[in-house]
Amino acid sequence: MGLTSVLILGYMYGFLWLRRNLLSMVWLFSTPFTILFLFYTIIGEKALPTAFVGSYLMIFVGAGVSVIGDVVWIKREIKLQDIFVASPLSPFEYMAGIALAELFFSSPGIILLIIPLIFLNPQPYPILTIIIVPIITWIMVSSLSFYLSTFVPNARNGWQISSILSLILTILPPIFYPIEIIPEILRPLAYIIPTTHSALLLKESVAIVSLSLNEILLSWLYLTLFLIFSMFLAIKKARWREI
Repeated sequence: MGLTSVLILGYMYGFLWLRRNLLSMVWLFSTPFTILFLFYTIIGEKALPTAFVGSYLMIFVGAGVSVIGDVVWIKREIKLQDIFVASPLSPFEYMAGIALAELFFSSPGIILLIIPLIFLNPQPYPILTIIIVPIITWIMVSSLSFYLSTFVPNARNGWQISSILSLILTILPPIFYPIEIIPEILRPLAYIIPTTHSALLLKESVAIVSLSLNEILLSWLYLTLFLIFSMFLAIKKARWREI
């Protein structure tokens, strides 16, 4: 079991599904690339860096929240999770396999967007930030999604919850717009949402915004703490077995 199980699950529900259902890529590209297109047509080229960052981060968040729908579908509709529960597979390995499958499925969009982002500031630190921050975001959103999925009663509710979570994490926070637009009295609420910090670090790495060292460290710290918290929920508090 272990890593092998994670990779097999990732292959089954990620690469294999994408290979057999190429039309799924239409869904994959629809929202982030539609927003990218709208930014370009309405605002122009000056909006492209922000649109690239937002669309890029949105794909990783989308991969994370999709865990809800797939886990609920596997558990409630096809009843396959009962077999996994009875096997030596641990809840963490199962969660990691499904999360990896979502990342594999999203890989074409990630590859298309990471290239222009690297060219915006091709230096070692920005490139590492462009890689590490989305990975952290994907892990924490996947962990939170897995925790929530274990309490969802049916597949329809699963997709509804994933849509709401995606809205909270990608549309409401300042991912596609400057945080300065938010009134100061409401700004602390934006900082509570972890993807705000993901977006700020990505924007800083490609020179869209300028953050102080303290602001950079605070964002890294918040993401790290939220990552630990979300993984704790997924590993210790998720309802793996039916009561």
